Amino acid sequence: MKVLFLQTAHSAHDERVYYHQEPVLRAAGYDCAIVSTIGLRGYRKFKTCSEALRRHRPDIVLCDTPYAVLIAKCHGARRVIYDVTEWCSKKILTSLAGRLCDAFIFGEEGKMAPYKRFIAKKPFTLLPYFPTEKYIPYLPVEDLGSAPLKLLYAGPATEEKGIGNVLAAVEAIARRLPLRMVELTIITDSSAMPTPKGLHVTWKKSMDYHSFCEELTKYHFFLDLRNTNAQTTQSLPIKLFYYMAAGRPMVYTNMEGIRHFLPEELPFIALVDPTSPEAISDYICQLAQTPHLYREACTVARQYYLSHCRWDDSLSQRLLDVVKVPS
Repeated sequence: MKVLFLQTAHSAHDERVYYHQEPVLRAAGYDCAIVSTIGLRGYRKFKTCSEALRRHRPDIVLCDTPYAVLIAKCHGARRVIYDVTEWCSKKILTSLAGRLCDAFIFGEEGKMAPYKRFIAKKPFTLLPYFPTEKYIPYLPVEDLGSAPLKLLYAGPATEEKGIGNVLAAVEAIARRLPLRMVELTIITDSSAMPTPKGLHVTWKKSMDYHSFCEELTKYHFFLDLRNTNAQTTQSLPIKLFYYMAAGRPMVYTNMEGIRHFLPEELPFIALVDPTSPEAISDYICQLAQTPHLYREACTVARQYYLSHCRWDDSLSQRLLDVVKVPS
C-alpha cells in the first residue's frame, strides 16, 4: 500500500510526520512518501500537489489541511485521512474537509469540536504530539549554584507569540537576581530585534530537529508567553512535551488547552498571565534560589513525560488502525 503525506502547512521534516508517523508506517510495510508545499502559493502550490498525487498514485493520503483533503479527493485517492493539528478559520473549508475525508486523526482534543458531527460517522483517533524518548537527550539536573541562569524561548519573535512578554519577564528576573547572570536565548526564524539595555540575549536561528532536541539540555528554564484569543487558548503547544522530556521547568501562558491536559497542579510548570512579569519572576526566582525545589521540579517533569507523554507502541497502533483501508 502506498501512503502519501501531503503537507500544505508543514515542512517535509515536520517532527510529527517525519520522525513519528512515517517511521511507524514504513516499519509496518507501507510505501511512504512526504511532499510539502511550504513556501508555495496559488497555482504552484496546486501543481505541486497534483503532480505528487499523479506520480505516487497513493492508496492512502494523509492531509494536514482542508486544502490538501480537497485536492486528494479530486485526484481519486482511495482513502483520505485528515490529520487535524491546525485551526481552520474558514467554516466552509472545515465542513468540506469533514464531509470528504474518510477518517480523522486529531493531535489534541480541543481541535475535535468543529468536526463532532462528522466523527460520529467516521473512524477517528487521537494521536497526541508526544515525542519518542530516543530523540531527546536527558541530563540529570545539577544544583544551579551561582552559575548563570539560562532561559530559553523558541518560536516566532512576534508580539502575537509573546516576544515582548518574554523580554519583560526576563528583565524582571534579572532585577530580582542582581548578583547573578541571567541569560536569555531566543531560537527563531524571525529577525533579531532590539532588546532592553542590560539584558544578556543571544539570538539563534532555528535548527534541525536533532540539534534542537540536543539544545534543550543547555537551559534551566523554558518560556512560552504567547498572547491568546478565544480560539488559540484551546491549543496544546507541542514544545510542552519536549520541555517535559528534557526534564526542566517551564512557564506558559495560562491556556485552556494546557489546563485541560494538566488538570492537577504540578511543580514543573507555572501557568501565568503572560503580561505579568512579576508573577513569572516569582516562580523562576523561587526555584532558582531553592535547590531542592528546582531538583523536584526537574525530576517530576521527566517522570511525568515518561509516564504520561511519551510516544509508545499504543500510539503507533492507533495510527496503524486508522490508516488501514477497510476490507
